[in-house]
Amino acid sequence: MDNFSWLVGILEGEAYFGCPDNRPQIVVSMTDRDVMERVSEYLQKDILTHATKGQDQHRVKITGRKALYVAEKVEPFMSKRRKEQIAKMKSWTPKTKYKTEGYIPKPKKPIDLPVFSNIKSDVLTPYNTV
Repeated sequence: MDNFSWLVGILEGEAYFGCPDNRPQIVVSMTDRDVMERVSEYLQKDILTHATKGQDQHRVKITGRKALYVAEKVEPFMSKRRKEQIAKMKSWTPKTKYKTEGYIPKPKKPIDLPVFSNIKSDVLTPYNTV
């Protein structure tokens, strides 16, 4: 199985898609450290570990433009329920701030996640299209 398909499966089964605090985010949380290390590598984000009485809970959280980018890439391969959650995320609009005259915003850095650049569309079939 290719890395993209593996990540889509993990996100479908274990991820939270939403906009708490008016900021898009995707959170993957589980007790399997080895799986979370792979998720962390693909999303290029560190793992946060919370000690509990039982097993440690590992979490990877991405927010903002990066979360929207990932959501848009995986959306065609998600179930109806996940697509609804992603649609709510995509309707997010950032808070506007008043800028002083002459303000020039910095250009946004492009989001580069290698797991999404190697997608072979001829191999993958979006959900509900078979």
